[in-house]
Amino acid sequence: MAHNTPTPAPAMPTRTAPARVRRTAERGMVTAEYAVGILAAVALALLLLKVFSDNSVFTALLHYVTALIGHLSSFIG
Repeated sequence: MAHNTPTPAPAMPTRTAPARVRRTAERGMVTAEYAVGILAAVALALLLLKVFSDNSVFTALLHYVTALIGHLSSFIG
């Protein structure tokens, strides 16, 4: 009579020290990316605040956009 011994499960790969270091470094990169994104958002907010609070900048930008739209409409129509 044969004994049915269960086959051991394949060993799970263990994480090596370099993998842990890489994972930790990637966490730092994510944090740095968030910081850069936040700085970009703040810079954009300050730029928009400057544009909409300073009438001369807003007027110049408005003239530029309307001229651009007029230029592009000549290609369409």
